[in-house]
Amino acid sequence: MNALRRRLLTHRDFEAVQAFQSVFLSIHSDVLVGNVEMRKGLEALLEVQKKESQKVLELISSSLGTLGFVRDIF
Repeated sequence: MNALRRRLLTHRDFEAVQAFQSVFLSIHSDVLVGNVEMRKGLEALLEVQKKESQKVLELISSSLGTLGFVRDIF
């Protein structure tokens, strides 16, 4: 979880981290739910993941605006 969180903090490989996170959670979800000690790490990962997800959505929105502008010109 720390490795995934750290990779998100580098602002790189968002899609790869999402794929690893999906596999990690599907394999280890039963252990994570039963382990109170892991909760802090999961919450930290969730916080960083939400911030990075918002940044990606903002970039997509900006790109769609630019694309719409270019389409209107031509």
